[in-house]
Amino acid sequence: MHLTTIITCCYENLINLSISMKKAIQVSIRGKVQGVGFRVSTLAKAKSLGLFGYVKNEPNGDVSARFEGDSAQLEAMLDWCKQGPIRAKVSECTSQEVTPNHYTDFSIT
Repeated sequence: MHLTTIITCCYENLINLSISMKKAIQVSIRGKVQGVGFRVSTLAKAKSLGLFGYVKNEPNGDVSARFEGDSAQLEAMLDWCKQGPIRAKVSECTSQEVTPNHYTDFSIT
């Protein structure tokens, strides 16, 4: 085996391991969460934590989001969502683990 082949094989295995370790959660946030900068603040927090996914307003007044990253990143984001930005009043924050979609960025949709 050539050294280049060995390096390529190891790199591909590392990438596959990294992808397989990525987790995802779907989050629903209720309360006074629209019109208070929740999505923009979520975008900033998610990017600062290195997460991928999206955040959006729901027709019923909730905010929903999908976050992808490692367990520590997701836990930190979920803790933040339970409080939200200063003008928000979160009454309920629920989450469930879902299959990662392997997003490459975080966006407001």
